[in-house]
Amino acid sequence: MSVRIRRTPHSNRRWQKMFNRMDAPPRGALMLVCFTAATLISLSLLEFGLYLAECHKNHAPVGLVHSGLLLIFFVLGVAALVRARAVARWIANKLDE
Repeated sequence: MSVRIRRTPHSNRRWQKMFNRMDAPPRGALMLVCFTAATLISLSLLEFGLYLAECHKNHAPVGLVHSGLLLIFFVLGVAALVRARAVARWIANKLDE
């Protein structure tokens, strides 16, 4: 059974315009920022999950300070994803100099 995938022409044109406007260095910098932010988020959540599992296994209470320290990198990763284009532009300008 084959399923036909419909593409909307408006969104396709929008993506093409966005990537045509970006040269290679800003696009590479944007990919670097997004990858770094995703890595920060995933590792932070992994560490937090392991901490919760350890506390559950040892029947120990979860420390709020320790949990807050583990989630700092999650907040930094989300902030980097929100401001990814500005950070990528800054990195591309620094690399061009």
